[in-house]
Amino acid sequence: MQPDLKVKYFKPEKPGVYKNKDGSTVFCFDAAKYFGKAKKLGLILYDRNGREARIPFKASYGTGSLYALSISNLDLSDHTYNFYVDDEIVNDPYGKAFTRTENFGVPEDKSIRGLVETADFDWEDDQRPEIPYENSVMYGLNVRAFTMHSSSKVKNKGTFEGVIQKLDYLKDLGVTSVVLMPVYEFDECLAIKNSKNPKNIDEMTKSAAGARVNCWGFQDALYFAPKAHYSSKNDPTLSFKELVKAAHKKGMEIILHFYFSPGLNPAYIMEALKFWTVEYHVDGFRISGFDIPFRFILMESILMSSKLWFAYIPGEDASMIPAKPYLRNVSCDNGNYRNTIRMFNKADEGCLNEFISLQKNNPSNVALINYVCDYDGFSLRDLYTYERKHNEDNGENNFDGNNANHSWNCGLEGETRKKHINEARARQIKNILTFVLLGAGTPYIFSGDEFGNSRFGNNNAYCMDNEKGYVEWKDNSFARDILSYTKNMISLRMRNPIFHMKDELKNIDTLSCGYPDLSYHGFEAWRPDLGYNSRAIGMFYYGPCCGNRNAGSYYIGINMHWENHRLAVPKLPKGYVYSKIFDTSGKDGISKDNEIPVNARSVCIYEVRAKGDNKK
Repeated sequence: MQPDLKVKYFKPEKPGVYKNKDGSTVFCFDAAKYFGKAKKLGLILYDRNGREARIPFKASYGTGSLYALSISNLDLSDHTYNFYVDDEIVNDPYGKAFTRTENFGVPEDKSIRGLVETADFDWEDDQRPEIPYENSVMYGLNVRAFTMHSSSKVKNKGTFEGVIQKLDYLKDLGVTSVVLMPVYEFDECLAIKNSKNPKNIDEMTKSAAGARVNCWGFQDALYFAPKAHYSSKNDPTLSFKELVKAAHKKGMEIILHFYFSPGLNPAYIMEALKFWTVEYHVDGFRISGFDIPFRFILMESILMSSKLWFAYIPGEDASMIPAKPYLRNVSCDNGNYRNTIRMFNKADEGCLNEFISLQKNNPSNVALINYVCDYDGFSLRDLYTYERKHNEDNGENNFDGNNANHSWNCGLEGETRKKHINEARARQIKNILTFVLLGAGTPYIFSGDEFGNSRFGNNNAYCMDNEKGYVEWKDNSFARDILSYTKNMISLRMRNPIFHMKDELKNIDTLSCGYPDLSYHGFEAWRPDLGYNSRAIGMFYYGPCCGNRNAGSYYIGINMHWENHRLAVPKLPKGYVYSKIFDTSGKDGISKDNEIPVNARSVCIYEVRAKGDNKK
């Protein structure tokens, strides 16, 4: 340890570690949590040989709960740091990078330490894509689980670099915005340290692969630092910046899921969001947790062009959003979309009215995110493979996780080779993909659902740092079929503005041409059956209403009943016909004049074409 450190005290204005104008390094600690309780506060410096020096703060130089000092002759590359409060070692809540000495899932044998960032990063001409919600297709993933499985075939598994290697795949799929589960520094072994059953701790920590850890990161965290274990270069700040830069070069966005634990200062939350926006060029945030300062986030200038996704927005704060904002950058979940679509797809009664309302819902001031599956709950494949959750491996006697999954196993619990059951499951999965990807809101799918990834019936895989929690990149006929259908639905959405309008469709004939922008049909044209027991509907999208008179028009026939039905279609102008382009049942039927067959529990899509147009 350097014996001649030149220490200077002053009254600070902001927390964190940063360079002063005179070239010295400032170490400023926010002791709000310990204010009025602590007797001793100070800085701990560690050199590369493990030796430490403790330098106390001076109370007379405090500003509120902020205490600081600067050191002018410190070799930053040779030192790490923490703070101390009495006998407790405290990590810097504003720290921008931290050391990690063990593998993921193995408890550290000593406190992690802060790193002082010194390297510059060349962003070149990096620009955020700023893709409007109506033109976005969102894709959620966990950085570790996304590429840890051997089938991922990436070099740097479970890291930011692994995600970079998959960007071309995501681009080809049609994804515009990648939503990353927590990538800030969190202690994945926290659940082990706080376990009330120490008898099982030794078993769980015998190996990293078998450890029961919190892989998701929804817990107390160090919100200013990228997670060190997610970097293959032992430099998480560099690794994450390279990921953002690589995504932007491909015209894709990076959105971060931030979960704020209870009791955080709202000012701290604001600073964290602004920091990642400025320092890492991220494109937005999915924000959840406690004590969220909605109003301040909505009014923050730095975040005005960032995507801001909330589960909901309290009414008093939602009133701050203009009816027609210059830039619609705020979004929230589309009501009960997740459960309603699940129930409707498995033929529950009383769902049709809410289904068509949710599919059409698209406010002008707040975008709505449509999803049926996410990191929590069943994967899309498991939704139609299991009726009961199978969380036994979580160590909580299967009491954890949601019991109301609205799932259906198609006649047999678990995996099977029976052809008719797998066909039924593929049909149900395709139905969901159709609803999510052609709904008016912004679609969001979770990693692996685009090809039928399974979590083996675990609907709360937060601690599954193993093949149950990882994405298995299967390449069998089932996976290829689902992947192909997903690509087709994304392509159909993005090719046709009528499916991704900025403003909600009005169900009226805006062009005075005889066709509303969106109309509903049943067993008779223009007369849908919206009764409690109805499970079938026809939806006609008239493309020219999107502002382009040459845009395509489509009829989507939906039949969730367990019996085949025929639905009426509106009469077309002379020389035009309905041409089927997709059918989730995989079966043909015989169409009649102004009527189409829709097989049981399936969706079919017809495109309006000129007679003789045989394009595929």
